[in-house]
Amino acid sequence: MQHSLKFMEAKQSLHYDLVVMLQPTTPLRLTKDIDNAINILLDTQSDSVISVVEVEGHHPLRMKRVIGGRLINYIDQGHEDMRPRQELPPVYIRNGAIYATRRDVLVKDNSFTGLDSRAYIMPLDRSVNIDTPEDLLIAKNYFFSSND
Repeated sequence: MQHSLKFMEAKQSLHYDLVVMLQPTTPLRLTKDIDNAINILLDTQSDSVISVVEVEGHHPLRMKRVIGGRLINYIDQGHEDMRPRQELPPVYIRNGAIYATRRDVLVKDNSFTGLDSRAYIMPLDRSVNIDTPEDLLIAKNYFFSSND
């Protein structure tokens, strides 16, 4: 991305203020998602905006490790948290759809994530990250069901 940025700036004799990376493996984002993420970046004067989706049932308080065959809480709370997922605090994960950052963060910090990074929360049906054949089936299902 740094190479592309510098190449285009030199080719067009321009200096860009923002860079937006749209990974092709998360194709269900809409133009309004991109616009909204950029608006958050501009309105908040933050360093970056990254799209996320709620983890829902894959909540870290429900995660386990297996050590020596024993099931151990990934996050030790001193007890087993048996609350239904609906009662757990919302937790989000990057969905790979949108990374919007200031040029200097990308070039100077070598990152898309600045110190003041903001969330753009997206719905599950536009957050499918296609890494496996099963992910592709899920994405096709959302795509074709949303175009009825």
